[in-house]
Amino acid sequence: VVSTQSTGVPELTPEEIARQKMLERAGMECTAALLSEDKALNLKLSVIKLRAINVIKDLKDRAAKVYDIQNDWIGQRFQKEMDSIKTMCEMLSDVIESEKPLLPQVILSDEKFEVDLSYKMFEPPVTPPPDEPIEMPTPNIFTIAQIHELHRNLKEVAPSGFISLDMLVEMFEPPTFLPEIWQNVTTQQLEEMFSRHLCETKFITWKTVLLSCLLPVPLPTQSQLINTAKQYRTIDKDNTGRSIWLDMLRVTYGLVMTTS
Repeated sequence: VVSTQSTGVPELTPEEIARQKMLERAGMECTAALLSEDKALNLKLSVIKLRAINVIKDLKDRAAKVYDIQNDWIGQRFQKEMDSIKTMCEMLSDVIESEKPLLPQVILSDEKFEVDLSYKMFEPPVTPPPDEPIEMPTPNIFTIAQIHELHRNLKEVAPSGFISLDMLVEMFEPPTFLPEIWQNVTTQQLEEMFSRHLCETKFITWKTVLLSCLLPVPLPTQSQLINTAKQYRTIDKDNTGRSIWLDMLRVTYGLVMTTS
């Protein structure tokens, strides 16, 4: 027999033994509670999973049913549209074969085809084109037709652009298609008038003569051109040599007004 004094292990009091037993019992109860909660949680997860599967299945069934309904509706709608088009084609074919005008209004709207007898369809009247503008001749100004005719004659006689003084005077002698004021001009007056356009080769550039026939278009004087250049420089502050279209139009309009 070994005594407790030889081992040195203290003896437990009854209170300590009771406390130790209580702790062991509490550990066992805690473990049992955890196991119970684990089983309850697994059961709840199983119920949730089963419920989710049922909900998803129900949604899939509803979606399949809606798809079937929609597919049937689209098929019916398409069939109605094709029937309406077929009916319209048959009616138009009968009208074409009978060679008679289709007076009632024909309406094809979505899947509906209607023939409205309350409306009669007639071809709208053709609007006549506007009359061509007529330029009235004046006694002292060339018309556009006269300028074209003069240009054609000059180009036919002198295609190079140079013409002799005698031939040019001969073309302007009456009777001609020129304005009335040119009918009273003598040969001497024509020679004096055209001699100003003579160049060193004793020929005249008939293009300058044709341009002078456009007068009385007023030409700007030197002072007016200088003032116009100053206005452009005022607008072109950066000295780029360019201007906005509206500014150019404003300056040009002012030049035309002062010239006229």
